[in-house]
Amino acid sequence: MNEHQEDLVKNRFLLFLLVLSPFLYAADADKWRASMQTLSATLIDAFPFFYSSTEFRDKKNEAKILKNLEKLAAHTHSLPAKAGEAWIGAEPLIAGAQADIQNNLKLASERFRQGKYEESQKLVHGSVQSCFACHTAHQVGPHFPAANSEVMAMATPFTLGKAIVFGALRQFDGALDLIEKAGYAQINKKNPAGDDLVKLYMVVALRAEQNFTRAEAFVNRLMKDTQNTAALKRWSEDIKAWQAGTPSGQGEGDAQFVAHLRESLVLHKQVADKKTAPKAKKEVYTKLAAAYAALSFEPLNDLATIYTRAAK
Repeated sequence: MNEHQEDLVKNRFLLFLLVLSPFLYAADADKWRASMQTLSATLIDAFPFFYSSTEFRDKKNEAKILKNLEKLAAHTHSLPAKAGEAWIGAEPLIAGAQADIQNNLKLASERFRQGKYEESQKLVHGSVQSCFACHTAHQVGPHFPAANSEVMAMATPFTLGKAIVFGALRQFDGALDLIEKAGYAQINKKNPAGDDLVKLYMVVALRAEQNFTRAEAFVNRLMKDTQNTAALKRWSEDIKAWQAGTPSGQGEGDAQFVAHLRESLVLHKQVADKKTAPKAKKEVYTKLAAAYAALSFEPLNDLATIYTRAAK
């Protein structure tokens, strides 16, 4: 399929959603886009403060930080969740993530005013993780291939957090570039399959982008730099199986990460399918919660909680 044909398919798919979805009214769609753009702009502006240990604690930045927290909370609250369902189906993800982000930001502001900076900063990072988790759960929505140059250039001790920010901004290539370059030296080469930067790379490359070639090249690079290759070999085989549409292999613990990641995407597609009955969705929610728990990847832990609640 050439580029023109791909554009036609995408445009027809978008038209299909716009015609059939009872939720995506023009006003809500405009409000959704405007809120998301404001959230992204606010996150970019706030990044130097949110992801710096010193700047977050510096009194001269207090007013800016509180203002950015208030802006993020306000625009998260204003997101029309029903409009988002046109893209991913009627499921609890958007509303659940929205509520979690609001609660985290409210607590973050309270703790910040109390001078509990470490606790406040963790809550802020948790809110951004929720955005990342939501944006990488489904393979729909815009992708922005160019990473924000200002964010990429900013030094931060939170390399994983910086990669998550790129995912939250839907700048997925930015996340992959960061890990391939500046982040690679920080990966635990003794146990790369258990490293969160490596797991984040797989989430973005495989589930958000389905870029099998890039994911496999990264795994091969890791295998050259470690003697602990058993889990990575399992990953390589599972990436090939995913691309070919054949069953994944067997393994335990981190060796099953790619297989569980693939399973989570299959389950999300079942939830989004309008043919899936409400009762059947409850069963899928239970499986999704189990899949996210099995991934053992902290930035996606919120989704395990959201689907556990939804299954009750």
